[in-house]
Amino acid sequence: MTDTTSSRKAALRQTMEADHAACMAILRRVGNEQWATPVPSEEGAQWTARDVLAHLAGSEAGQLGQIQRAVAGGVTVP
Repeated sequence: MTDTTSSRKAALRQTMEADHAACMAILRRVGNEQWATPVPSEEGAQWTARDVLAHLAGSEAGQLGQIQRAVAGGVTVP
């Protein structure tokens, strides 16, 4: 691994960790009753804050699978 690659990986890791910390700080402020609050939707979908979080968690899990397959040399979704 080159120094440039190592530096880029370190910077990416730092960004991801900072983003995760910021997200968790926001989620910790959401009270129990707020999870049922409807959220705006351009498509008119009836989503709650809980639904949005579940969607984000599912999407992140899918992205992790894509990264793991790519690192292993497997087939990924374009």
